[in-house]
Amino acid sequence: MAIANEYITRNPFAGIKFSEVPVNKEFLTMDEINLLAAKEFKIHRLELARDVFLFCIYTGLAFIDIYNLRKEHIVADNNGNLWIRKTREKTNNMCNIPLLSVPIKILEKYEGHPTCIEKGVLLPVTCNQRMNSYLKGIADLCGIKKHLTTHMARHMDFSYQLKTSKLR
Repeated sequence: MAIANEYITRNPFAGIKFSEVPVNKEFLTMDEINLLAAKEFKIHRLELARDVFLFCIYTGLAFIDIYNLRKEHIVADNNGNLWIRKTREKTNNMCNIPLLSVPIKILEKYEGHPTCIEKGVLLPVTCNQRMNSYLKGIADLCGIKKHLTTHMARHMDFSYQLKTSKLR
């Protein structure tokens, strides 16, 4: 259209070929998740990073959604089961996520944390860059040879793992 309207004289993309490069996404096995969950840390920031990472794994929420998670996003259904009901930050789509026992315990653990009270959030999450730095150290301490990031927590074959394990 730009050439037809004489905004430009030649096609800037002539001779350029585009191709898709397959991406091999890493994900954690259930054994690695259990290893992370069982590991005790003497450094509070590493324990917090691990807990937030596990929360991302068990809910499938992105870092920014966890960062902005507030009390009003937790609702109970008619049977008393807790759910996260929240508009996703990136897509603005409403999501309904059942809270399994692991994320419930994590929320309870940080319920009275000063940062949570001060900011009105459910988890005292630091910035994404720091979280990823801490996750690198956590992987080293746990002997996990994968590059852990907050984003990696969302890209797991979690539906299969949920069916084949006792996560509740």
